[in-house]
Amino acid sequence: MTLTAAGTLAGAAFGQVTFGAPVSLRACDDAHRTGRRISSHLDTVALYIPYFAHMTKVQDADYVNYFVRYGPERDKLWLTFLFSMGTPSAPPALQNPEIGWTAQKLFCNRLEYGKDWRGSADDGRRRRYVALPFEYATYEGVPPRAAKYFDKISGTMCCGKCSYCRK
Repeated sequence: MTLTAAGTLAGAAFGQVTFGAPVSLRACDDAHRTGRRISSHLDTVALYIPYFAHMTKVQDADYVNYFVRYGPERDKLWLTFLFSMGTPSAPPALQNPEIGWTAQKLFCNRLEYGKDWRGSADDGRRRRYVALPFEYATYEGVPPRAAKYFDKISGTMCCGKCSYCRK
């Protein structure tokens, strides 16, 4: 079942958003994945980056950023992960009427944990913003092939060993 809505979010107008069926993420213990594992601060979620993928890590006292590149560096097509405090709960481009959005609620251990926003513009460029309480993953304005590559990586997301998340 899908629902469509239009209205405001935190005072900003936005266009059509289609809400899809909720998604329950697998527990990382049950997910047999390969690649380099990256985990959020509280180990609430983890993702697996292919060994061959170019990845850069930037870290400070209160955040960790990972950047995964698609194609040559000059093209500047990046999938970004930010593990920090106070991340936005919706994509910054949500108010752009030229982008059609879909959203799905994400669940970890039967608890609603975040939202997965996907956007597509008239020119075919794609956007994605996975919003979680203390982290997000995003790419913006990439061609469909890059979006497919980044979506495959984002699809490895699983629920970590967060002690306060367990039932």
